[in-house]
Amino acid sequence: MESKTTRPRLNIAIITGSFPSATQSYIVADVCWLSKTGVNVTVVSSDLGDSAGKQYLSSVSSNAIKQISQAFYEHSVFNLRFSFFTRKLNRTFDPRVGIREAFRRRSFFSKLLPQLASTAPQLIHAHFLEWATVIGLPLSNALQVPLYVTVHEPPERILKMDGAALVALDSKAMGVIFVGRGQMEAYQNLVGQSDRHYLIPNALRAEDYSQTRTSNGGGYSQINILLISRLVKDKRVCDIISALDSLPDYLEHRVTLKIIGDGPERRNLERMASRTTAFRKICFLGAQPNDKVREELSEASLLVHCSENESFGIVIVEAMMSGTPVIAAGSSGVREISEDGRFATIYKPGDVRALRSSICEYADNPTHFTKMATLAKGHVLKTYEAQSRYTRLATLLEI
Repeated sequence: MESKTTRPRLNIAIITGSFPSATQSYIVADVCWLSKTGVNVTVVSSDLGDSAGKQYLSSVSSNAIKQISQAFYEHSVFNLRFSFFTRKLNRTFDPRVGIREAFRRRSFFSKLLPQLASTAPQLIHAHFLEWATVIGLPLSNALQVPLYVTVHEPPERILKMDGAALVALDSKAMGVIFVGRGQMEAYQNLVGQSDRHYLIPNALRAEDYSQTRTSNGGGYSQINILLISRLVKDKRVCDIISALDSLPDYLEHRVTLKIIGDGPERRNLERMASRTTAFRKICFLGAQPNDKVREELSEASLLVHCSENESFGIVIVEAMMSGTPVIAAGSSGVREISEDGRFATIYKPGDVRALRSSICEYADNPTHFTKMATLAKGHVLKTYEAQSRYTRLATLLEI
């Protein structure tokens, strides 16, 4: 009887920043998918993530994920163990980064390489251009294994990066994956086009958003606005607070705002909110687990998204899958998802007056927004469902 041959399990090292992070649930989902397909996954991250991210990880995967946490930029510049790994460490050396950073890199890898020895990665997949440049590419050189990169930075940030460093990265990478078309265009403006560039958007599992909405927006006397964001300056959460502070009198007592997320700007935003006429209507919930986020989305009248630079906008796809109307600042990623306002109400980033007008439009005609949300849900279920992304990744990574 002919015996079946079992294909060896692939060993992949995932390079990223914070893991598991609630604000980067798409990376958590990718790692869990790899693990479920039988891949041996090792995550190399800058820290151990947050509690909401850990709850999400445990909810979507029962498999143990091996993780190595090392903060590159907090690493010492010199290390007495250099001599033990000279050959591999020399492959991480890049004179363009300057002698100090080159020694920091060698110090970092002198600690990382022994930790990776037992997992023997056969492929490296780095998330974010920054981590691909400072860790992914040197690690690929040191281990002599293929490198794939997924780009999450918005176009505006990509255009400010060191073009020479990106050209060097692009020349070595087996594939560079973009989650948005605007990113790809910005990147190719710096490094040129290549048949190793792939557009594979982030995606969500449709079954996670099957709960019934508790409000449909039509004839709603109360307008419950939800904002989900990391609280940093370029997310422009201050814009929604300013917009609520200047609503017409007939709307003042009808509008509430819940803000999910945390970050360095939280205290400033809370102070700002306390000085507005709407402060009793604004509630900061902090970081929340994904099931709580989905619950809040199902109960919200609409989602407001104020970020000025967005490479993709996973929160907007979450809202659309939940059937929740969306008002969003028109960054490149948002325009791509919404097809330039077909599936969401778009305003110019930073234009508080336009944001306020959009909220008033919702109050005056919620049925229009509800119909748009119904169309949007069909659109994202067709375009951003997880299985389509994973099928393409499996083909690309030869899993």
